[in-house]
Amino acid sequence: MSAFLPEDLIQEILFKLPIKSLVRPSPAYYVNFLGKSVNGVKLNISKTDLAIEKDGGGGCVIDCGALATLLVKPSFDTVHTALADQKTEETHHSQVE
Repeated sequence: MSAFLPEDLIQEILFKLPIKSLVRPSPAYYVNFLGKSVNGVKLNISKTDLAIEKDGGGGCVIDCGALATLLVKPSFDTVHTALADQKTEETHHSQVE
């Protein structure tokens, strides 16, 4: 059971995801990652920053069993800024209340 989604929904999503094959063998599964959002706001991240290159490089790695998610620098910077802005906004609202 996932802490975020019901198991049957996870299985339905996984069944529908197109798996990418890469040049080099890998134990990971790859999907076309189309975008990211923070608190429901879609971030302006280039699809080329999210794409897996033909040689298997680029893109991002999301592993629910790992301690980190790997992103290329432009994507990381955008996500980092959005999360920092969100935290600042939450802090401001809690001080006003």
